[in-house]
This record gives sequence, C-alpha cells and structure tokens, in this order.
Amino acid sequence: MYAQIKLHKIKYKLQNVKVLFKTDLQIEISDIKIYGKYGDMLNIPGWVADILESGNYVTIQNDNIADELKQSLVKENSQDEFNLSTLDKYFYIKVNSYLKRLQSQEHNVLESLLKSLFRKRHGKIIRLADSSKLTNELSHKLTIEEIEFYNQIYDTSKLFTKQIFDD
Repeated sequence: MYAQIKLHKIKYKLQNVKVLFKTDLQIEISDIKIYGKYGDMLNIPGWVADILESGNYVTIQNDNIADELKQSLVKENSQDEFNLSTLDKYFYIKVNSYLKRLQSQEHNVLESLLKSLFRKRHGKIIRLADSSKLTNELSHKLTIEEIEFYNQIYDTSKLFTKQIFDD
C-alpha cells in the first residue's frame, strides 16, 4: 500500500526540474554530467537538484506550484459534490516538496490552501468510493495517494456491507 506511494515519490524525484545556478559548477557522477555557470537555468533530475539546493549551489525554480495549488482549489470548489477536478498524479508530492522549502508566512498560507483542497476532495472520494468501484475515467482525475485511498474505502465498504447482509 504505502510502498507504491513511496515508489511514486522516487519516480517524481527522477523527473527533471528547472534550477538556477548560484555559482559555477561542474559535476560528473556516473553517467550524470552537470555543467552550469552562475545565472544559468538548466533542467536536472529532481534528486540532484535537492542535493545541490541544500548545498546552496542552485535554486529550484517551481514558483508556479503556488499558482497551481490556488487554481486547483478554485476548480475543485466549482465542482458539485460528486465530481472531482483533475489533479496531476504527483500533485501532493510536488506541493509538499515545495512547502518543505518554504520558511515564511507563504508556507502557512499555502498549507492552509492545501488542507482546504484535501478536505474537499477527501469527502468527495469517500462518497464516491462508498458507492462504486474506481473507473478508468475517475482514476485519471486522482493523485496516486487518492487512488490508494479510494480503493481502501471501496474495499472496506464492500467488506462492511458483506458482514451486515451476508450470513
């Protein structure tokens, strides 16, 4: 269950992210070669970007995540109680990764928006999963964590129903 989510977190870290170099840098690790000069913008694997950012060599450029979170909440609020807007399958991983790097009032504001979005989707998923199996169409609207949650609710609801109505 959680192993699959951990695997997706690793897959996300393997994707390229845009970074801004704060200093000239040349790195060769195995088959990964990164050459950047001060002010350069490059796409590099997320896990490498995290390491370089922690060493203050680069800044990860993902400022659009705050806008994406705000837009996602607006879209979700415009849906009725049985419809979900579409989120990228790595949405929560991406947003939480971004939030971990913030150390300001912006962190609190965005975390509050994330919690609002989460609560709204959480309730809808429980209602939907209680009544029907996950469809292909719906699975494309959910994040990997939400798919796992949906399936758990569906299985638990099915078992509960069986306990009550089967002898």
